[in-house]
Amino acid sequence: MIDTLLINTVSTDPIESLETDPEIRLTVLTHPEYAHHYRPDTPVLLVDDVTDLHQVRNTVVELIRTRPIDHVVAPSERGLQPAGYLRSFLGLPGTGYDTANRFSNKYAMKRALAAAGLPVAPFAPLGSLADLPRRATELGWPVVVKPVIGAAARDTHVLADPAAFTELLSSPHAAGLRDCRYPLILERFVDVEAEFHCDGVVSDGVVRFASVSRYVLPPLVRRGRIAGSYTLPADSPELAPIAELHRAAVVALGLRDGVTHLEVLRTGAGFLIGEISARPGAGGIGEMVRLRHGVDLWQALIDVSVGREPACTSTDSGDVVIACMLPARPGRVEYVTPAAALAALPGVVGVRGLVEPGAVVPDESSSGIYAGVVFLRAPTEAAVPAKIAALERAFTLNVSPAKAA
Repeated sequence: MIDTLLINTVSTDPIESLETDPEIRLTVLTHPEYAHHYRPDTPVLLVDDVTDLHQVRNTVVELIRTRPIDHVVAPSERGLQPAGYLRSFLGLPGTGYDTANRFSNKYAMKRALAAAGLPVAPFAPLGSLADLPRRATELGWPVVVKPVIGAAARDTHVLADPAAFTELLSSPHAAGLRDCRYPLILERFVDVEAEFHCDGVVSDGVVRFASVSRYVLPPLVRRGRIAGSYTLPADSPELAPIAELHRAAVVALGLRDGVTHLEVLRTGAGFLIGEISARPGAGGIGEMVRLRHGVDLWQALIDVSVGREPACTSTDSGDVVIACMLPARPGRVEYVTPAAALAALPGVVGVRGLVEPGAVVPDESSSGIYAGVVFLRAPTEAAVPAKIAALERAFTLNVSPAKAA
């Protein structure tokens, strides 16, 4: 048996596969509010914060007094740092802390990418918000400020000029940056013509599979609108350069085995790497890739994490697959278009995670808040806008005021 520790919070995608894998004996490390996701017979260790490396270390050291750990699986952004730390601290195989840090700490990541000659927007470390005007003047306004560790565009702000910075400081949104326990990073804001992502599987240092998709809307502007992405057709001229940026980024950051999610910006001057992570993309990306290519990124993550060869041979469906994230608004859900009605729309092949009446949608500034994901097939890239427009007309979400949980 492979004694495996899963460090997880919000990601439910790999749970069933891990719990039913006949070769894996699973133990879970999570927060109390996520313990209900697991079977009663799955051992679950609870911590206040999986990103607290000392708390995680102490908890796992107690665990291994009675139960060995052979491998660590981290399916979401919050688990990358503690998983890498545990592998290094305990001498376990897999991605160690230095590499995990380069894939999760945006400043360390950008330094490594820039040192390898890969295209990134100008950036600078930011010790405190008080330093922002000076640093922004050096980089050139407008700028983007965010924590060096984080996901789903949380606490990410675009500032056009010093007046916008002053306005941010006087708003409640500044609290997330002031209270953040991580350093901040400042980047020059660039005019983006289009944004893409590349999702890959790496084994023994070689990219074994890569899928390139285009975002419907950039993550920073999609709140309140149907968002998501679609797989590019096989003849797209953007496939090859983005796949090459992905390969080069994997080499520059030193990943030997893992699943990756790279974000790429197309500007008037060419492509820029936004960021890359060593975990599958969220928002239905894994299912979108499976529908198009037949490759299960979540299973591949499990396999490479426990030392098995990943199955990543692509069987291209030949069409364009779209993952649409339905917009959510803060409040208590009073009505939502039923899943059956959405599934009956032309081209729809799946509806997942649809919010239910009575649920409370939190008021968070995050691209990770949405009402569900709808998967569609389109014959060509040109047909994508019409498919999304039809879904937008069919979808209704009514909410009433409620304090976010």
